[in-house]
Amino acid sequence: MWRKLCLVTIVLFSIGLSGCTEDKEIVVPHKMTNEIRVTMNRITDEGIYAINYPKEKFILFHGIEKGIKTMSYAVKDKTLTIHLETEDQKQPGTAVYQYKLNPDYDKIQVTVDGNVEAFTTVFVEP
Repeated sequence: MWRKLCLVTIVLFSIGLSGCTEDKEIVVPHKMTNEIRVTMNRITDEGIYAINYPKEKFILFHGIEKGIKTMSYAVKDKTLTIHLETEDQKQPGTAVYQYKLNPDYDKIQVTVDGNVEAFTTVFVEP
């Protein structure tokens, strides 16, 4: 009896721990939210923007003429580099990526089709 009880307890504990995995991705695609729309409402120029809310950080590729085909990132020499490869699309759009702060980097760099691009504006929202 005790053996079965211990076995059931171990199984339940193992199942509980398997749900406690931490998301290790630093940069992930994100949907456009109303909060982001309000922040970007006054922006008409295309470019790369950063929005730094207290608990969330986003990078937006606003009004770009080409769509994002692939996104990858790497951390090297304390720099997070986000690599984007683009493709033609019918009309300009906005791609949103959420990133997490990480002690492995203290600088962010973006490359689009191999070219380093600068942020147009960085918004810090309270």
